[in-house]
Amino acid sequence: MTLRRRPDWTGGVSLLWQPKESHYLDVRANYVGSFFDSSRLQDTPIKMAGYTKVDSTLGWRINDGVELKFIANNLFNSGYEETVGFSNPGREFRVQLKVTL
Repeated sequence: MTLRRRPDWTGGVSLLWQPKESHYLDVRANYVGSFFDSSRLQDTPIKMAGYTKVDSTLGWRINDGVELKFIANNLFNSGYEETVGFSNPGREFRVQLKVTL
């Protein structure tokens, strides 16, 4: 019996560079090895390809209560599926402003 969505190998690495107390760059890479999934359209398990996804955050702590972040998810626009038949989004950029009162 093959367990669905259970890769043999997964791993991740993160690098945080903080040249000043108020500025930082965080880069994260996550690897998921190949795995089997199933579909209602097919009786046999479907082998899904492994993938590596890289995300990054550039942050600036403006003062004690304000932080600005520039976030890139799937930085290299890797095409991958976590579930058969459902592609995950491509590259995504976001800006986040966090205000703590």
